[in-house]
Amino acid sequence: MTLPPACLAAPSQLEIMFGERCNLACDYCFVDKSCAASLNWPSIRRGIDAFWDLPADGATVTMTTSEPLLHPRLFERAVSYLYDRMGRSSKRLSIVATTNGLLLRGRARDFIESLDQRFQLNVSLDGTRSSHDAHRRFARAANSSFELALKNWRAFGAKDSARAILTVAPDQAAALKANVAFLGREGFRSVDVFAQVLTLWRREELGRLDRGLAEAIAAANAGRGPRLRLLNRLWGASHYAKLLLGADARFYLFEWVLPLPYERRRPFTVGSARRGIDLDARRGLFEGLFDELLRRGGGRCLRCRYRELCALPLPLYLRARDRGEDFERQLDNFCAVARLFIERSRTIALDARNPLDSGKLRRLWGRPQQGALGLLAAPRGLGDQALEAVQASEIEQPPRPRQQPGEGQVHRRRQGRAAPHAKRPQAKVDAGGLRLPSGALQLFVDSPQRTPLKGAQRRRQPARRRRVPQAP
Repeated sequence: MTLPPACLAAPSQLEIMFGERCNLACDYCFVDKSCAASLNWPSIRRGIDAFWDLPADGATVTMTTSEPLLHPRLFERAVSYLYDRMGRSSKRLSIVATTNGLLLRGRARDFIESLDQRFQLNVSLDGTRSSHDAHRRFARAANSSFELALKNWRAFGAKDSARAILTVAPDQAAALKANVAFLGREGFRSVDVFAQVLTLWRREELGRLDRGLAEAIAAANAGRGPRLRLLNRLWGASHYAKLLLGADARFYLFEWVLPLPYERRRPFTVGSARRGIDLDARRGLFEGLFDELLRRGGGRCLRCRYRELCALPLPLYLRARDRGEDFERQLDNFCAVARLFIERSRTIALDARNPLDSGKLRRLWGRPQQGALGLLAAPRGLGDQALEAVQASEIEQPPRPRQQPGEGQVHRRRQGRAAPHAKRPQAKVDAGGLRLPSGALQLFVDSPQRTPLKGAQRRRQPARRRRVPQAP
């Protein structure tokens, strides 16, 4: 099987999780919060050094899966250390932090305002008070978090460099246009829209989401609203390029192990701040996980025209398997929402589209063609179309011709990998024409205590472990 390129290359993103506790209890948060540990400065420094030594240019360090301002000293020290390393190296790096805004004041606010364009601040605000407080509540009180977050945002002095993070739940889909317009009036020039894909959407809710996106995009195209980004980390392979430095100072495969209880995350460990990063273990885990995902999904993902943008919903599969949920039903829901977002991204004017979105769309459909008004053709009624297409498998393309046994070996050599050993197990070919290695990893199927790394180790060549040494 050919893995997404982000799984084959060295990780280009590092997520630092100072700790899993938070001052909000958002009901759509995917973090399990079962780890009581917190990072200390020596572990953070070692983790940054190990990531820095990876052969990836244009890298990104993010602090987005917990509230970084709950650890203001560590946050300031980590960002300052990254700037110091950039000053002593030619390596390009960007830093991204996401806050709920409740602690964006005092020394933390002054420090963030002093940073240059290499630092990106995201502020999680879901729009008006009713939409924001519907799902973003305090952990130990029933008070509204809206007023304090908005007050701190209004006092923030570097608004031009900040971005809003707006999460849409099914019950707030009808208010999407009003929420985006509100954020624009409050000074946000750019808004990332995330859909709540861990909740099942009904047909009428998808229709309201479609209409809200269309109206918000029309306002952005006409210059009456903030710029939107729809193809964010929820849709795409960016989470496969991201390592997680957990609160226990271990490196994990990606941040999407966080929905799992802490004791179930250990099989996805790919190193530690002290020992470094095991790239072979990372690749072996990805091979086994994708094997299992494709077998459980019936190969449907391989024939989907949106596969390059969606990059296969591996995080959704891990969560469904751990909770014993119906993965097929979750996959139908995911595909319907993903298709709606991807198709609507095509209707954003090129001069108002995020450059990242433009690049992704060009890879899928080729260079976008502008109309007389500089816009792409806007499909109508995508909410119903998305759900019907998924249920009727209309988005699937005809299977590719079956590969001959030797073709996969040539493909591997072209990618720079060594020719397969003579005793390597024979590969089987699925209906989509892609090679799947035999002995595929079977996650959580027989027993909750089954270790995913065991299957991956059986497929790897022995005595080929490459570790990235820590900086002295």
